[in-house]
Amino acid sequence: MTTQALDNSQKKQVAIILGGQSPEHAISINSGCSLLNHIDQSLFEVQAIYIDMDGRWWQYPKQDEYNSELFTTSNALSIANRCTIIPDKSYQLVQLPTLDKIACDVCFCIVHGSSGEDGKLQGLFEIANLPYVGSDVAGSAVAMNKVIMKDMLNANNIPTANYLVIEDSSWNTEANDLIEQAHSLKLPIFVKPASTGSSVGISKVDSYDELKPAIDYALKFDPQVLVEEGITPARELEVAVIGNHNPSTSCFGEINPPDGFYDYASKYLNDKAELHYPAAIETDIEQKMRDIATTAYKVLGLKGLSRVDFLLDRNTNKPYIIEVNTLPGFTHISMYPKLWEVSGKPYSQLITELIELALQAHENKQKRQVDFDRELNELKNSLD
Repeated sequence: MTTQALDNSQKKQVAIILGGQSPEHAISINSGCSLLNHIDQSLFEVQAIYIDMDGRWWQYPKQDEYNSELFTTSNALSIANRCTIIPDKSYQLVQLPTLDKIACDVCFCIVHGSSGEDGKLQGLFEIANLPYVGSDVAGSAVAMNKVIMKDMLNANNIPTANYLVIEDSSWNTEANDLIEQAHSLKLPIFVKPASTGSSVGISKVDSYDELKPAIDYALKFDPQVLVEEGITPARELEVAVIGNHNPSTSCFGEINPPDGFYDYASKYLNDKAELHYPAAIETDIEQKMRDIATTAYKVLGLKGLSRVDFLLDRNTNKPYIIEVNTLPGFTHISMYPKLWEVSGKPYSQLITELIELALQAHENKQKRQVDFDRELNELKNSLD
């Protein structure tokens, strides 16, 4: 890993992209500010690129310190310049309306939720031939959709909780039948939009009578809803994963949330959840969970980083994967950077390593053959 300070001409130009058009807009801003304030400025020159709720991109002037109040549309209109990524490697990240290039060696996109960690922005980076931190289009899309993720994990004998899938197209006409089917799941039940993160739209249901309003609420965020059986009694454990082809894992963290549910408020608005790291886990069970986490990482085709969330059944000591998050929070109370810090990887070093992994992945991608002249010549010769 690079450790020596560089002069300005040698520094990599990093665009940290935050905001976005999703319910997790505010969380993305908090994560982005943490990245902007902790990146190693002896190694990197940084551009703050803000996507507002209307989808407009803004290039911010350099700040001594970044805070969440800075990133609003009104502030962007007064101090920032319009910019965008053009899906053409001759342009890439540019100012508007001039199309002057903004120096960018790698993007660290911290746009949580839809259009940020679901493969859409990753596809834009790919077409523009820009290196970027994290998983590619396929890995991002698969892990973002909890239904597809669970199907893939189950197909590879990786244990997850029992579940039912509800589509908005059938909910209006078949609600009673679907709720009846959900009675086969043991309480408590967690009702989740299929493709959101940060616990947005999720409800904990302790009575079957609460299912309908919980499903109605989740459908406000996504046309597909996961109705998932709770594992009780259970320990809630998380592990951070980093790497491309040979991922490594951090220590485990344990969460004791208020009311037994690690919801949006517990994650981002207060410090009421008890977080313990490293978690006290029997050695053989911990190793089993590490193996499951790295296997899931490879099965889903992930790169760069992820956080793998488990429930560990207290009665059987059987672990169940609840979620694999390809773009976990990077706020000051987020588990991903905390777990690595406890494991001996300080925040600034973690950011540097993720950027270097992105550059390595991009370099490997450039070695692939993209033309098929040989195949065309062989076809031509066979027809002559």
